[in-house]
Amino acid sequence: MISVIIFMNQYENRYSKIVNELIMKSFPELKNFKIILFESNAKRFEKHSADIFYGFFFAVIRVSKKVRKFPRKALVGLFAHELSHFTIFHNRRPFQKFLAGFNYLTSKKHHKKEERDTDRFAIKRGYWKELYFTRVKKKEVYGFSLDDNYLNPKEIKSYVKKIRKW
Repeated sequence: MISVIIFMNQYENRYSKIVNELIMKSFPELKNFKIILFESNAKRFEKHSADIFYGFFFAVIRVSKKVRKFPRKALVGLFAHELSHFTIFHNRRPFQKFLAGFNYLTSKKHHKKEERDTDRFAIKRGYWKELYFTRVKKKEVYGFSLDDNYLNPKEIKSYVKKIRKW
């Protein structure tokens, strides 16, 4: 049984269904984890759509209210990226988890590598179209593109061709 715990409004209910579907289809290693999902108007969300915090047995996904405008395909890309973060974290040894978290917070270079590796992980799980669409929608909804910490649409296409999933 997948546990997505949320304070339900109609949007969070929509997000919960997508996260559950993703876990069942492509992230089965997360089935036994608690996932707390909620919307936020935090200042951080002026440039980000979502973020994730995780522990050893749970994850918290915080979603910007701005993504209410995203179509389903863009939401799938967004949540595939966030679940990829949690899967990568889950597969690390305890000291690696600590070290990766410390480096993520203190090193711009490591932060960028972590985000790009997470994009590649989501692509390998089969979500390149959705991730691509998310990046295109982000510009429409927010009025600007993601920073260079993430793969842009052109880089997504290039990587997909490289791994022969195009």
